[in-house]
Amino acid sequence: MEGEHQLIVATEVSAHANDQGRLVPLLDAVEATHGEWPTTVLVDAGYRNEADLVTLEDRGMDGHVTLGREGRRDVAVDAVKYPATARMAAKLATAEARALRAAQVALGRAQRMDQGGARLPPVQPARTG
Repeated sequence: MEGEHQLIVATEVSAHANDQGRLVPLLDAVEATHGEWPTTVLVDAGYRNEADLVTLEDRGMDGHVTLGREGRRDVAVDAVKYPATARMAAKLATAEARALRAAQVALGRAQRMDQGGARLPPVQPARTG
């Protein structure tokens, strides 16, 4: 989703329980459609994948990939085995990353409220004659 106007810029449907391995193809779809990769990427833990985190770094993208479920304790990361994940954990611990994530969560809540709670009034038939 594009940040300023909240436009969806790429999407796909999958039968998989998580999104691991799907981040790079989505980013490539954004680049193919819009001519450039996004500068900032915020995604949930379902996209967590060491290779994809490395790709974000290699492309110079400001990636924010949640490492665990919201509200749960911090995830322990083996920095030797998963160095990109360890770098992401350190980044997510910063005040700037926490503020960005809080804004994303608030936006998600607002969208869910709008989708689930807003009801359009019924359309009245036009009067004739």
